[in-house]
Amino acid sequence: MLDLDETRHLAELSKISLTEAELQTLADEMEQIIRLMDTVAEFQSGEDAFAVDPTAYEALRADQVAASMPREDVLSNAQVRTDACFQVPKVV
Repeated sequence: MLDLDETRHLAELSKISLTEAELQTLADEMEQIIRLMDTVAEFQSGEDAFAVDPTAYEALRADQVAASMPREDVLSNAQVRTDACFQVPKVV
């Protein structure tokens, strides 16, 4: 299904330099992945996945209040902290 020329082309597009042995290994591994995905695509569950109610839980345990770790222990590894909070760099 996937030959060495296609694999070589994909490697070039990905800017990956491979030896011929690595190229053959990659082609074999990609072939196995494609076969696995073909098998997954053939799977029929017998039910419409959207027909299942995701909120219908039956076997959940009851919530229980438990002691948490002391705040100082949690914050002891913080690089920077403000009062009782982790301070992290602004990402946006």
